[in-house]
Amino acid sequence: MCNLKNYLTSLRSVHPRATHHCYAYRYGTRGQCSRANDDGEPSGSAGAPILNQLLSADVTNVLVVVVRYYGGTKLGVSGLIKAYKDSTKCIIEGDVNKDGIQGMGGCGGVVLEEQCVDVEFKFLNMDLQNVVFSAIGRYNGEILQFDLVDEIWAGIEGDDGDDDDDDDGGENLSKRDRKKLAKLSRKEGNDGVGRGIDGNQDSEERDEGEMEIVTVIKTKIKLQFYQDLIQQIKNDTIHDIVKITVKDDSIDE
Repeated sequence: MCNLKNYLTSLRSVHPRATHHCYAYRYGTRGQCSRANDDGEPSGSAGAPILNQLLSADVTNVLVVVVRYYGGTKLGVSGLIKAYKDSTKCIIEGDVNKDGIQGMGGCGGVVLEEQCVDVEFKFLNMDLQNVVFSAIGRYNGEILQFDLVDEIWAGIEGDDGDDDDDDDGGENLSKRDRKKLAKLSRKEGNDGVGRGIDGNQDSEERDEGEMEIVTVIKTKIKLQFYQDLIQQIKNDTIHDIVKITVKDDSIDE
């Protein structure tokens, strides 16, 4: 939305005789940022109806501008609200009415495109497969990849619930993950300088990790849901190690 002013200026140059260029926008992964502008129409009669349609359709990262030419007939506040509401609904649904108003590329070049990101999950405990698939299904994600691969699994990364593991002694961990935690404990030692239980320096083999059978699940999910999905996975796999990668240049993990 950083080019909003430039876009409105260019639109006004295309429609220099129009009396109003009313608009609303909504952006952010959950549509948390929004604004409506009446551009001289009675307060709440133009921008708000446009924005309400965006909220109703649950679309984000979108700007809608409705250009009005005054034709000599006063619509009144209720008539204006209906006109701006119906115009926006027409754009979202892609309809074409008798006046030629068209959505999905018409009426000022507004295009609604659902933004998605790819999220990859890797883990050792095969019992987590159903947990991950269930969470992805809850947010209507599309499965892009499901594989078992041989991969070097070195160290513990991410939020693996260490505090809870300390409380229960690791009783709820899988056999493989208990092995990983035991290795980490040997590596850190009591003095935290990389010595084993017997006080000897760990060998290079311990630091390099081992070849393991790793489950890889990759999903495509709507931009506004990906953070909720990741948090759900973390909550459901608190006692396990899951490596999560978000593959989209515009998103920070």
